[in-house]
Amino acid sequence: MKNYSDSISWILFLLLFLILAQIFIPFIKNFFEGSFLFLTSFIAFSFLGGILVIFSLKEKAGKFLFLAGISALFLFPAVLFHNFFYGLAVIGENIFLLKFLAKILDVFFFFVAVFGCPLLFLVSSVGRMYCLIKGRQ
Repeated sequence: MKNYSDSISWILFLLLFLILAQIFIPFIKNFFEGSFLFLTSFIAFSFLGGILVIFSLKEKAGKFLFLAGISALFLFPAVLFHNFFYGLAVIGENIFLLKFLAKILDVFFFFVAVFGCPLLFLVSSVGRMYCLIKGRQ
């Protein structure tokens, strides 16, 4: 199973660059905008992250592989929760407590989706690659 987890790690790394390209590069952004293909890369990224978590637990492969899987797994749900709580804050505009809590959760999940998960994935992927190059697990 070690080859599977290494292959999944590389695929996740490439998918992260595709997701970032969809967000930041105008030509690619225009190509994927408004289509189901935009969501497909996020869903595949999270699905493969879940598989990577399962493989890392079965193999006892180490922290880096597990953290890469967890960060990939929670990227898409963090985006969904951010959008859900943003919508809830807009709908509950006149209810102070609902708006306040929804805004806090909206901002929290925004930072998790934009900064937390991608940075944790990059750091754990680089750590995993370093360990693979050095021959350690």
